[in-house]
Amino acid sequence: VAILALLSCMLGQVVSFRHTHLADVIAETTLCLGFWLLLLLLAVSLHSRGCTELLPWEHSLAMVIAQAVALFVSLLLLFYRHRHRGGQILRALTTSKAKH
Repeated sequence: VAILALLSCMLGQVVSFRHTHLADVIAETTLCLGFWLLLLLLAVSLHSRGCTELLPWEHSLAMVIAQAVALFVSLLLLFYRHRHRGGQILRALTTSKAKH
C-alpha cells in the first residue's frame, strides 16, 4: 500500500513537471488520491482479513464505507473547484496523446 502511495506521488511529480500550467491541479489530485485512497485500501485490507479481535466486523465495514464516501466527496470537491480549467486539462491530455 505504501508503495502505491509513493508511486502516485512520483507520477504526480512527473506529470506536473511536464504540464507546469496545471501543476496545482495535479498536486491536489495526487494529494487527494494519495491520502484518501491509501486510507481506503488500508480499511479494505483490514476488513478483508477479518481482524475482529479489536474491531468488530460491522465497524470495519463502516470504516470502508466512510473512506469510500470521503474519497468520492473529496474528488467531487476537487473537480468542482477546478471546473473552469477543464478545457486546459482536456487540451493537455489530448496533446500528450498526440505527441506519443
